[in-house]
Amino acid sequence: MGLESTCWPDQHVFPRSGTHNRSFQSSWLKKFRGLAYSVKEDAAYCVTFPGNKTH
Repeated sequence: MGLESTCWPDQHVFPRSGTHNRSFQSSWLKKFRGLAYSVKEDAAYCVTFPGNKTH
């Protein structure tokens, strides 16, 4: 996975899945600074950047 396929989509409609019909929530991208989402892969990733000093 490269950062070119990862983004922080704001108006994306995330697919629902599983027996509980749950989906990724865009609010999580603001709440968790190291979280990114790949629309292409329909997957969430934990990302870090050199010099990022958040704890």
